[in-house]
Amino acid sequence: MNLAAWGGIGEALSRLGNDPEARKAFSQLVDIVGGKAGDLGGLGATLLGHGWHHAACALWEAAEIADPGDASWPANQAAALKALGHSALAGDKAWRAFRMDPDLDAAKRVLGELAEEADDLAGAIRFFAAIAKPDAQVLAHLAQNYLLMGDGEGAARDYGRAAKQDAAYASAALMSLHYCPGLSMQEVVARHLEWGAQFPAPARPAWKGVPGQPLRLGFVSPDFRNHATGVFLPPLLKERSRCGWQAILYSNTRSEDDTTQRFKSLCEGWRDIRGLSDAEAADLVRADGIDILIDLNGHTAGNRLGLFALRPAPVQMAYLDYVCTTGLAQIDYRLHDRIHLLQAEAALYSEQTLWMDGDIFLYEPPAYAPDVSPAPCQKNGFVTFGSFNALFKTGEPCIALWCDVLRAVPEARFLVASPNLKYAAAQDRLKGLFRKYGVDPARLTLLGEADHATHLSRFGLVDMVLDSQPYSGGLTTLEALWMGVPVLTLEGDRVAGRHSTCHLKAVGCDELVAPDADSYVLRAIDLGRNPEPLVSWRKRLRARVSGSVLCDVGRYADNFTSILDKINVSPYV
Repeated sequence: MNLAAWGGIGEALSRLGNDPEARKAFSQLVDIVGGKAGDLGGLGATLLGHGWHHAACALWEAAEIADPGDASWPANQAAALKALGHSALAGDKAWRAFRMDPDLDAAKRVLGELAEEADDLAGAIRFFAAIAKPDAQVLAHLAQNYLLMGDGEGAARDYGRAAKQDAAYASAALMSLHYCPGLSMQEVVARHLEWGAQFPAPARPAWKGVPGQPLRLGFVSPDFRNHATGVFLPPLLKERSRCGWQAILYSNTRSEDDTTQRFKSLCEGWRDIRGLSDAEAADLVRADGIDILIDLNGHTAGNRLGLFALRPAPVQMAYLDYVCTTGLAQIDYRLHDRIHLLQAEAALYSEQTLWMDGDIFLYEPPAYAPDVSPAPCQKNGFVTFGSFNALFKTGEPCIALWCDVLRAVPEARFLVASPNLKYAAAQDRLKGLFRKYGVDPARLTLLGEADHATHLSRFGLVDMVLDSQPYSGGLTTLEALWMGVPVLTLEGDRVAGRHSTCHLKAVGCDELVAPDADSYVLRAIDLGRNPEPLVSWRKRLRARVSGSVLCDVGRYADNFTSILDKINVSPYV
């Protein structure tokens, strides 16, 4: 019987849970190979290539016995044990290897992965960053841990390094650029265009639309779920029959939920493309006879921009959830409003902009939203400022501005509610930044992730939201306004920084949009010392939102449809 057979028998017995017989098979395998550690280790690597983790681990264990001074054998075992889900055993082996050779990258990699698994972001970063020759996957691990910690610039740096080794990380690298306060809008756009230039331009399919027949719109997203897309898109889809178009949803949604089921009820066709290649998905789009294929995600996680690069539809459009150009010449149009997207930025994009009136976002408040509560300053005797955005959207210069306000209003408090704050390292980093700019962290209240109803109730704990930069609040700003909480924003120079600007102008709160940092700080200080306007806004903001263009579904759907009707299809016929 050959070596592979004994390895396969042992692997199969291990997977069946018959450990005694598996050990006998592996013992026989070791006896045949002999006592040389190199031979045992080499065969272990070969069997691992077949996915035989149990067999590989048994051979590396034998190699360790034969050569106990080589740290690579316990390090290899650690990697195999972790893959098998035996984290505690993997940790023991990895630490043994690390103590034997602190420079061994294989041991540091496993220890980094185990720290990450335990939500120890600082530990994960410490081990991953110590790897002398990190591959793209290690760099992506580093970037993700920085992102979870709230360090958007650290994430951008390491996603960029990962993308240079593996194009699979290119979109993550581009997305993370929006968290870097020091990058100009022009530089961010240029990097997107550089990415898009690599794709050849396939021939455009002929227009198949028939006058008098409903347009067939294809929407592509990984976020047909409990997500911002699940708030902004369904109200429009509900109007599709009245407006005379049909929706086919191409879902790359990994984890479906109740919102997914709602999406399935709001379309003429549901296509699950998770398991399809871009080419296979493109064939499906062609077979469905889609007139206009719409990307909802840009370079956010789970996107299918590779599908759009293949040009399966005669007209392709970007809409809704991304804050920059896709960079793809194969996407003809971008649908946006004139407040979010400045003309100077739009002129640089690869897509031609089609302009909507008002706000590009349509808000449908959840029925379970709590009633608006009184401003807490009335009871507390001091103002509580707050932030509800993801930490990585808030650059250090923005935190410095917040601290300028808090130093000037020493009785004020600051509440930060963000899912990232479930991590100790994220809390430590944030406290350290406030301390750096002269504010005692004892004045902070830090709240981690919560269900949505609880999240909305937390707005009752703050008198005013101070918006983040370089990436401003989007859905969180709408939620704050619905809960009666005014949001003070710094007008940005790009889409990512202008969400709140657009939302506030949509509800007639232009006075809460500061043109520059000094104005932002002075306005916050004034309201912190004289909070009467905060109490007044509390009583009227919900009604303002309800009566604004943000909640006018019929108007929005008509505007959307009229823009589709204006698309010049004559070059595509």
